[in-house]
Amino acid sequence: MSQQILLAAFTVALTANLLFQLCHRPQTVQIQVEQEPPQNSPAAVTMAAARPGLNILVFLGSVREGRMALRVGRYVQQLLEKRQHKVTILDPKELNLGEVEQPLHFYKDPSLAPVILHQINKQIQEADGFVVVSAEYNSGMTPALASIMDNFPPVSYGYRPSAIVTYSMGE
Repeated sequence: MSQQILLAAFTVALTANLLFQLCHRPQTVQIQVEQEPPQNSPAAVTMAAARPGLNILVFLGSVREGRMALRVGRYVQQLLEKRQHKVTILDPKELNLGEVEQPLHFYKDPSLAPVILHQINKQIQEADGFVVVSAEYNSGMTPALASIMDNFPPVSYGYRPSAIVTYSMGE
């Protein structure tokens, strides 16, 4: 294995471990927030976070040929599944959202939004945490990642732990 792949694997393992620790601390965790989360929110201001089998969404940030995002995303999935978590990979290439006219939360009548947006939003709302896997990209978010994440209301992501796994092809 090249040094870049080994470094990426180490970074993924470290990030997955940090996400796991955040989700499974045996003590009560105090979190400061600007507003109160809903009562039925997956995470609350004060929570006992030692619960097995979390539902984790992994967002992939690339649709390019030869992309490493899928390999790294599957590695993250394996690490989390070894700890008994349910992991779903949201792959923009597989979902093929195409040209979405507007984000789900911009529709005045939500019933007019494409069904796929409602399905993905439901997955986001039911997740206990998120992992974003993306290549470095011009000091910002990749277009593929933006196209999958920006189509849903910010409240759908709120009050849950998340991790970002980045990788570089080393060039």
